[in-house]
Amino acid sequence: MADFLSQDQISEFKEAYKMFCGDGDKISKDSLKSVLRQLGFKPTDAEVAQMIKDGDTSGRGTISFDEFVSMMSDQMRKMDSPDDILRAFECFDPYGKGVISREDFNTLITTGGYAKFKPAEIELFLRLGKPEKGGDGIDYFALVKAITGAPTS
Repeated sequence: MADFLSQDQISEFKEAYKMFCGDGDKISKDSLKSVLRQLGFKPTDAEVAQMIKDGDTSGRGTISFDEFVSMMSDQMRKMDSPDDILRAFECFDPYGKGVISREDFNTLITTGGYAKFKPAEIELFLRLGKPEKGGDGIDYFALVKAITGAPTS
């Protein structure tokens, strides 16, 4: 598995994998398409087929857990760098405290049409970014570290 992934990230991937598989032990084209639609995406059959093809290193037409982790780690490498994500949050933190308000976070994550997050997904982000010292804001350094697995300064 990818060396740069934390144990927490692998655990999160395991949960996502279970969501894709349902009662089975492999991700099929139909289950992948169904879950992606539940997440608010609208993939075409060709896009889903390409995702399966790209992730299926064994040629079975399905994706195993190890293949899923490899596929997800490849996607993570394509993400914005942790520094770029931090700079985006810093725009909402004029005093440089490393924390933004829940309201600003909610506005940031629900507007702009970048992605459609469900309330449960937003709550997960809020838990991941809960400040160590308490408080009502979002510790965006903790959040970026949890999402990317990269140390933040």
